[in-house]
Order: sequence, then C-alpha cells, then structure tokens
Amino acid sequence: ILLCGYPPFYHENQSQLFKLIKKAKYKFDPEFWSEVSDDAKDLVKGLLVVNVEERFTVDDVLDHPWIKNGGCDKDITPALNELRGYQARRRLKKGMLAVKAIKKF
Repeated sequence: ILLCGYPPFYHENQSQLFKLIKKAKYKFDPEFWSEVSDDAKDLVKGLLVVNVEERFTVDDVLDHPWIKNGGCDKDITPALNELRGYQARRRLKKGMLAVKAIKKF
C-alpha cells in the first residue's frame, strides 16, 4: 500500500476479498500501480505467495534488486494521500455495517 496507496487486492464484498487474499489472487491496477517499478512489483509478488516454501524469505527480500538498488526514490506523498482515503472509506463502510446491524435489533 505504501508504494501506491492502494492494495493489490480489491472486492466490494469482505468475504470475497478475504478469499482473494487467501488465494493470493491479486492484480496491479494500472490506475494506481502504473508508477510503481517492475522490480517493486516483483518484490510484492514474491511476498504474496501462498506456499510458504516458495514465498520470499527475509534473505530473499534483502537480496532483491529493488532493495539493493535503493528501493523507492520518488515522493510517496500521493500514495500516503490515497492510503488515507482508503482508510477513511474502510472506516465509513465499517460504520455503515454497524448501523445496519443495530437496526436489525
């Protein structure tokens, strides 16, 4: 999320979102991820592998070209702003679900 302000997983339905996360079914939406380097995306892909035997280890991460080449050298302010918006939408949705649950009683 810090790379572009938006996670690679998305679904309106929370249980469907969790299914996507558990299966590592993600996509790098160009609207948010187009400015992120291929090396950075490769690092994220290596961290989002379901099989722990195939997932990047700490040593793999430290040895990754994106890390070795200095990582992100751009201003991440837009990503942080997007992250704030994402968090606000999440809190709003949580509040709406709470109100909906209260109304059921």
